[in-house]
Amino acid sequence: MRKISKVGTRRLYDVDGIQGIRRRWDTENNETDPAKIRHEERERKRERERERERERRERRGEERERERERERERERERERERERERERERERRHTQKNVNETKNPS
Repeated sequence: MRKISKVGTRRLYDVDGIQGIRRRWDTENNETDPAKIRHEERERKRERERERERERRERRGEERERERERERERERERERERERERERERERRHTQKNVNETKNPS
């Protein structure tokens, strides 16, 4: 691909006022232009990296969700254990009350 030197070039300024020149190329021999090939390779590499990062975030989200579910299950188990403990305590008090009434009938 040949660089078009004067036609279609223009100066561009970024937000800091730094000047850059945009290069324009003709369409002849597009596939063999080393600059275009490097550019496309960089783009593919960036896209692969973005995809990997998306997958990592997704896996972390799934792991967090599994951990939250495990924590909810542990909390439910603790609640069931507290309920069983309260039931044993009620049963113990009830038994104690019956024993006292048997010893001291009024």
